[in-house]
Amino acid sequence: MAPYVTNTAAWTDLALKRALKEAAEGGYDKVVWTPGVEQAKRYDLSKQIDSLQYVPKTGKLYAYKDGQLVVDKATKPNELEGLVGKEVAKKLLDTELKTYGSGNPVHYLEGQDLSVGGEGMKGYYDKIVPTQLQKLLKKLDPEAKIGKDTIGSGKYEVVLPNGKVIAEYPEKVSADIIAKKQPGASVRQNAIEVPMIQITPAMRENILKGMPHMAEGGMVEEAEPTLNAEEVNFAEGGAVKRSPLAEHIHAIHGKHLNQLALSRVIKRVAGKGTPAEWAHALAGHLISGNMSKLEEHAKKYPKIMRVIEDVAEELRNG
Repeated sequence: MAPYVTNTAAWTDLALKRALKEAAEGGYDKVVWTPGVEQAKRYDLSKQIDSLQYVPKTGKLYAYKDGQLVVDKATKPNELEGLVGKEVAKKLLDTELKTYGSGNPVHYLEGQDLSVGGEGMKGYYDKIVPTQLQKLLKKLDPEAKIGKDTIGSGKYEVVLPNGKVIAEYPEKVSADIIAKKQPGASVRQNAIEVPMIQITPAMRENILKGMPHMAEGGMVEEAEPTLNAEEVNFAEGGAVKRSPLAEHIHAIHGKHLNQLALSRVIKRVAGKGTPAEWAHALAGHLISGNMSKLEEHAKKYPKIMRVIEDVAEELRNG
Protein backbone atom coordinates (compact mmCIF):
# COMPACT_ATOMS: atom_id res chain seq x y z
CA MET A 1 0.00 0.00 0.00
CA ALA A 2 3.02 2.29 0.21
CA PRO A 3 2.44 4.04 -3.16
CA TYR A 4 -0.94 5.31 -1.91
CA VAL A 5 0.22 6.76 1.40
CA THR A 6 2.44 9.63 0.30
CA ASN A 7 1.26 10.24 -3.27
CA THR A 8 -1.95 12.28 -3.58
CA ALA A 9 -2.47 11.33 -7.23
CA ALA A 10 -2.01 7.64 -6.39
CA TRP A 11 -4.56 7.43 -3.59
CA THR A 12 -6.93 9.64 -5.57
CA ASP A 13 -6.69 7.10 -8.41
CA LEU A 14 -7.48 4.31 -5.94
CA ALA A 15 -10.54 6.17 -4.62
CA LEU A 16 -11.77 6.96 -8.15
CA LYS A 17 -11.38 3.35 -9.24
CA ARG A 18 -13.39 2.20 -6.26
CA ALA A 19 -16.13 4.76 -7.02
CA LEU A 20 -16.27 3.74 -10.69
CA LYS A 21 -16.32 0.04 -9.75
CA GLU A 22 -19.18 0.62 -7.32
CA ALA A 23 -21.10 2.61 -9.94
CA ALA A 24 -20.61 -0.06 -12.62
CA GLU A 25 -21.55 -2.94 -10.34
CA GLY A 26 -24.51 -1.07 -8.87
CA GLY A 27 -25.99 -0.17 -12.24
CA TYR A 28 -25.62 3.59 -11.70
CA ASP A 29 -25.52 5.79 -14.79
CA LYS A 30 -23.26 8.57 -13.50
CA VAL A 31 -20.76 9.62 -10.86
CA VAL A 32 -20.73 13.15 -9.46
CA TRP A 33 -18.55 14.86 -6.85
CA THR A 34 -18.68 18.11 -4.92
CA PRO A 35 -16.71 21.03 -6.43
CA GLY A 36 -13.95 22.72 -4.48
CA VAL A 37 -15.93 25.84 -3.58
CA GLU A 38 -18.59 23.74 -1.83
CA GLN A 39 -15.96 21.69 -0.02
CA ALA A 40 -14.29 24.90 1.13
CA LYS A 41 -17.54 26.04 2.76
CA ARG A 42 -17.28 23.11 5.16
CA TYR A 43 -14.09 24.62 6.58
CA ASP A 44 -15.33 28.22 6.63
CA LEU A 45 -14.62 29.31 10.19
CA SER A 46 -16.96 32.30 9.83
CA LYS A 47 -19.84 29.81 10.11
CA GLN A 48 -18.45 28.22 13.26
CA ILE A 49 -17.06 31.14 15.27
CA ASP A 50 -17.52 34.92 15.33
CA SER A 51 -13.97 35.98 16.14
CA LEU A 52 -10.45 34.61 16.57
CA GLN A 53 -7.64 36.13 18.61
CA TYR A 54 -4.02 35.21 19.08
CA VAL A 55 -1.89 36.82 21.80
CA PRO A 56 1.83 36.51 20.89
CA LYS A 57 3.03 37.54 24.36
CA THR A 58 1.13 34.79 26.18
CA GLY A 59 0.91 32.32 23.29
CA LYS A 60 -2.85 31.98 23.79
CA LEU A 61 -5.48 31.41 21.09
CA TYR A 62 -9.06 32.48 21.79
CA ALA A 63 -12.23 31.96 19.76
CA TYR A 64 -15.70 33.36 20.47
CA LYS A 65 -19.17 32.35 19.31
CA ASP A 66 -22.30 34.33 20.22
CA GLY A 67 -20.33 36.20 22.85
CA GLN A 68 -19.10 33.02 24.52
CA LEU A 69 -15.49 31.87 24.76
CA VAL A 70 -15.35 28.51 22.94
CA VAL A 71 -11.58 28.10 22.54
CA ASP A 72 -8.88 28.97 25.08
CA LYS A 73 -5.66 27.22 24.12
CA ALA A 74 -1.94 27.78 24.60
CA THR A 75 -0.15 27.33 21.28
CA LYS A 76 2.91 28.48 19.37
CA PRO A 77 2.61 30.48 16.13
CA ASN A 78 3.88 27.54 14.07
CA GLU A 79 1.20 25.30 15.63
CA LEU A 80 -1.73 27.49 14.62
CA GLU A 81 -1.91 25.86 11.19
CA GLY A 82 -2.76 22.53 12.79
CA LEU A 83 -5.61 24.13 14.74
CA VAL A 84 -7.29 26.51 12.29
CA GLY A 85 -5.86 25.54 8.90
CA LYS A 86 -3.00 26.96 6.87
CA GLU A 87 -4.88 29.84 5.23
CA VAL A 88 -6.59 31.13 8.38
CA ALA A 89 -3.37 30.85 10.40
CA LYS A 90 -1.47 32.95 7.87
CA LYS A 91 -4.28 35.46 7.59
CA LEU A 92 -4.47 35.79 11.38
CA LEU A 93 -0.72 36.30 11.90
CA ASP A 94 -0.60 38.78 9.01
CA THR A 95 -3.07 41.10 10.76
CA GLU A 96 -1.67 44.18 12.48
CA LEU A 97 -1.28 43.80 16.23
CA LYS A 98 -3.93 45.73 18.13
CA THR A 99 -4.41 46.49 21.81
CA TYR A 100 -7.88 46.48 23.35
CA GLY A 101 -8.20 48.28 26.67
CA SER A 102 -5.22 47.51 28.87
CA GLY A 103 -4.68 44.02 27.48
CA ASN A 104 -1.79 42.58 25.50
CA PRO A 105 -1.52 43.25 21.73
CA VAL A 106 -3.41 40.64 19.71
CA HIS A 107 -3.82 39.42 16.16
CA TYR A 108 -7.56 39.51 15.46
CA LEU A 109 -10.01 38.21 12.85
CA GLU A 110 -13.79 38.40 12.87
CA GLY A 111 -16.81 37.84 10.64
CA GLN A 112 -16.10 37.38 6.96
CA ASP A 113 -12.39 37.85 7.59
CA LEU A 114 -12.51 34.27 8.90
CA SER A 115 -13.57 33.07 5.47
CA VAL A 116 -10.72 31.75 3.39
CA GLY A 117 -10.38 31.09 -0.29
CA GLY A 118 -10.18 27.34 0.11
CA GLU A 119 -7.45 27.17 -2.52
CA GLY A 120 -6.41 23.73 -1.31
CA MET A 121 -9.95 22.43 -1.73
CA LYS A 122 -10.35 24.02 -5.15
CA GLY A 123 -7.01 22.70 -6.27
CA TYR A 124 -7.87 19.16 -5.23
CA TYR A 125 -11.52 18.80 -6.26
CA ASP A 126 -11.41 21.06 -9.33
CA LYS A 127 -7.98 20.12 -10.71
CA ILE A 128 -6.46 16.96 -9.26
CA VAL A 129 -9.64 14.85 -9.25
CA PRO A 130 -10.68 15.75 -12.84
CA THR A 131 -7.11 15.30 -14.11
CA GLN A 132 -6.74 11.85 -12.58
CA LEU A 133 -10.22 10.84 -13.66
CA GLN A 134 -9.55 11.91 -17.25
CA LYS A 135 -6.46 9.68 -17.30
CA LEU A 136 -8.59 6.73 -16.20
CA LEU A 137 -11.27 7.52 -18.79
CA LYS A 138 -8.74 7.33 -21.62
CA LYS A 139 -8.23 3.66 -20.76
CA LEU A 140 -11.89 2.86 -20.06
CA ASP A 141 -13.61 4.81 -22.84
CA PRO A 142 -11.71 7.48 -24.85
CA GLU A 143 -15.04 9.01 -25.88
CA ALA A 144 -16.15 9.69 -22.30
CA LYS A 145 -15.89 13.29 -21.12
CA ILE A 146 -16.35 15.02 -17.79
CA GLY A 147 -19.49 17.15 -17.84
CA LYS A 148 -21.72 19.11 -15.47
CA ASP A 149 -24.89 18.31 -13.55
CA THR A 150 -27.13 20.16 -11.10
CA ILE A 151 -28.17 18.73 -7.75
CA GLY A 152 -29.93 20.07 -4.68
CA SER A 153 -27.61 21.02 -1.85
CA GLY A 154 -30.10 19.96 0.80
CA LYS A 155 -30.36 23.55 2.05
CA TYR A 156 -33.32 25.92 1.82
CA GLU A 157 -32.97 29.67 1.28
CA VAL A 158 -35.39 32.40 2.31
CA VAL A 159 -35.46 34.91 -0.54
CA LEU A 160 -36.93 38.43 -0.60
CA PRO A 161 -38.79 39.76 -3.67
CA ASN A 162 -35.64 41.66 -4.72
CA GLY A 163 -33.68 38.38 -4.85
CA LYS A 164 -31.74 38.93 -1.62
CA VAL A 165 -31.16 35.76 0.43
CA ILE A 166 -31.76 36.54 4.10
CA ALA A 167 -31.45 33.09 5.65
CA GLU A 168 -30.49 29.49 4.92
CA TYR A 169 -31.63 26.34 6.73
CA PRO A 170 -31.06 22.59 6.38
CA GLU A 171 -34.81 21.96 6.93
CA LYS A 172 -37.63 23.41 4.82
CA VAL A 173 -39.93 23.85 7.82
CA SER A 174 -37.51 26.34 9.43
CA ALA A 175 -37.19 28.31 6.19
CA ASP A 176 -41.00 28.40 5.84
CA ILE A 177 -41.39 29.86 9.33
CA ILE A 178 -38.99 32.73 8.59
CA ALA A 179 -40.47 33.33 5.11
CA LYS A 180 -43.94 33.84 6.59
CA LYS A 181 -42.58 36.68 8.72
CA GLN A 182 -41.19 38.56 5.70
CA PRO A 183 -43.68 40.17 3.26
CA GLY A 184 -43.33 38.59 -0.19
CA ALA A 185 -40.51 36.24 0.86
CA SER A 186 -40.30 32.78 -0.68
CA VAL A 187 -38.38 29.57 -0.04
CA ARG A 188 -36.23 27.84 -2.61
CA GLN A 189 -33.99 24.81 -2.42
CA ASN A 190 -30.42 25.76 -3.11
CA ALA A 191 -28.98 23.87 -6.08
CA ILE A 192 -25.33 23.59 -7.03
CA GLU A 193 -23.56 22.71 -10.26
CA VAL A 194 -21.33 19.67 -9.86
CA PRO A 195 -18.83 17.88 -12.12
CA MET A 196 -20.13 14.59 -13.48
CA ILE A 197 -19.12 11.60 -15.60
CA GLN A 198 -21.62 9.37 -17.37
CA ILE A 199 -21.00 5.63 -17.03
CA THR A 200 -21.04 4.63 -20.71
CA PRO A 201 -21.60 1.02 -21.83
CA ALA A 202 -17.93 0.77 -22.86
CA MET A 203 -16.80 2.09 -19.46
CA ARG A 204 -19.04 -0.31 -17.59
CA GLU A 205 -17.76 -3.26 -19.60
CA ASN A 206 -14.09 -2.37 -19.05
CA ILE A 207 -14.59 -1.56 -15.37
CA LEU A 208 -16.24 -4.93 -14.74
CA LYS A 209 -13.32 -6.66 -16.44
CA GLY A 210 -11.09 -5.26 -13.71
CA MET A 211 -8.90 -2.17 -13.33
CA PRO A 212 -5.18 -2.15 -12.53
CA HIS A 213 -4.07 -0.58 -9.26
CA MET A 214 -0.67 0.35 -10.68
CA ALA A 215 0.41 1.93 -13.94
CA GLU A 216 2.24 -1.25 -14.98
CA GLY A 217 1.33 -4.91 -14.81
CA GLY A 218 -1.97 -5.09 -16.68
CA MET A 219 -5.36 -5.93 -15.24
CA VAL A 220 -5.24 -7.41 -11.77
CA GLU A 221 -7.82 -8.42 -9.20
CA GLU A 222 -8.47 -6.11 -6.29
CA ALA A 223 -6.00 -6.71 -3.48
CA GLU A 224 -7.10 -7.44 0.04
CA PRO A 225 -6.44 -4.35 2.18
CA THR A 226 -4.25 -4.63 5.26
CA LEU A 227 -3.77 -2.11 8.03
CA ASN A 228 -0.17 -2.54 9.12
CA ALA A 229 -0.24 -6.33 9.29
CA GLU A 230 1.48 -6.47 12.67
CA GLU A 231 -1.57 -4.88 14.22
CA VAL A 232 -4.44 -5.72 11.89
CA ASN A 233 -4.81 -8.64 9.51
CA PHE A 234 -7.98 -9.00 7.47
CA ALA A 235 -7.11 -12.48 6.21
CA GLU A 236 -9.38 -15.23 7.52
CA GLY A 237 -7.82 -16.77 10.59
CA GLY A 238 -5.19 -14.04 10.79
CA ALA A 239 -4.02 -12.06 13.81
CA VAL A 240 -6.86 -10.48 15.75
CA LYS A 241 -4.98 -8.60 18.46
CA ARG A 242 -5.63 -4.94 17.77
CA SER A 243 -5.58 -1.58 19.49
CA PRO A 244 -8.97 0.11 20.12
CA LEU A 245 -8.43 2.41 17.13
CA ALA A 246 -7.42 -0.54 14.95
CA GLU A 247 -10.64 -2.34 15.93
CA HIS A 248 -12.68 0.68 14.80
CA ILE A 249 -10.76 0.99 11.52
CA HIS A 250 -11.26 -2.71 10.94
CA ALA A 251 -15.03 -2.22 11.26
CA ILE A 252 -14.98 0.70 8.82
CA HIS A 253 -12.57 -0.88 6.35
CA GLY A 254 -14.14 -4.33 6.41
CA LYS A 255 -12.86 -6.97 4.02
CA HIS A 256 -12.97 -4.24 1.36
CA LEU A 257 -13.18 -0.52 2.04
CA ASN A 258 -16.73 0.59 2.88
CA GLN A 259 -17.24 3.68 0.71
CA LEU A 260 -20.33 4.88 2.60
CA ALA A 261 -18.55 4.54 5.93
CA LEU A 262 -15.53 6.44 4.58
CA SER A 263 -17.80 9.23 3.34
CA ARG A 264 -19.57 9.34 6.69
CA VAL A 265 -16.29 9.68 8.59
CA ILE A 266 -14.90 12.45 6.35
CA LYS A 267 -18.13 14.48 6.40
CA ARG A 268 -18.36 14.33 10.18
CA VAL A 269 -14.70 15.19 10.67
CA ALA A 270 -15.08 18.12 8.26
CA GLY A 271 -18.17 19.26 10.16
CA LYS A 272 -16.09 19.52 13.32
CA GLY A 273 -13.83 22.12 11.72
CA THR A 274 -10.80 19.90 11.23
CA PRO A 275 -8.24 21.69 9.01
CA ALA A 276 -8.62 20.81 5.34
CA GLU A 277 -5.08 19.46 5.10
CA TRP A 278 -5.78 16.99 7.92
CA ALA A 279 -9.11 15.89 6.43
CA HIS A 280 -7.42 15.24 3.07
CA ALA A 281 -4.66 13.26 4.72
CA LEU A 282 -7.17 11.34 6.85
CA ALA A 283 -9.03 10.24 3.71
CA GLY A 284 -5.80 8.95 2.19
CA HIS A 285 -4.81 7.07 5.33
CA LEU A 286 -8.26 5.50 5.66
CA ILE A 287 -8.14 4.35 2.04
CA SER A 288 -4.64 2.95 2.34
CA GLY A 289 -5.09 1.65 5.87
CA ASN A 290 -2.04 3.42 7.30
CA MET A 291 -2.49 2.73 11.02
CA SER A 292 0.58 4.65 12.20
CA LYS A 293 -0.68 7.83 10.54
CA LEU A 294 -4.24 7.25 11.77
CA GLU A 295 -2.89 6.86 15.31
CA GLU A 296 -1.01 10.14 14.83
CA HIS A 297 -4.22 11.87 13.70
CA ALA A 298 -6.18 10.49 16.64
CA LYS A 299 -3.59 11.71 19.16
CA LYS A 300 -3.44 15.23 17.73
CA TYR A 301 -7.19 15.50 17.10
CA PRO A 302 -9.15 13.43 19.67
CA LYS A 303 -12.40 14.37 17.90
CA ILE A 304 -11.23 12.32 14.89
CA MET A 305 -11.00 9.29 17.15
CA ARG A 306 -14.51 9.97 18.45
CA VAL A 307 -15.93 10.21 14.93
CA ILE A 308 -14.23 6.97 13.86
CA GLU A 309 -15.46 5.26 17.02
CA ASP A 310 -19.06 6.45 16.47
CA VAL A 311 -19.16 5.35 12.81
CA ALA A 312 -17.59 1.98 13.64
CA GLU A 313 -20.18 1.41 16.36
CA GLU A 314 -23.00 2.30 13.98
CA LEU A 315 -21.66 -0.26 11.49
CA ARG A 316 -21.41 -2.94 14.15
CA ASN A 317 -25.00 -2.27 15.20
CA GLY A 318 -26.18 -2.45 11.59
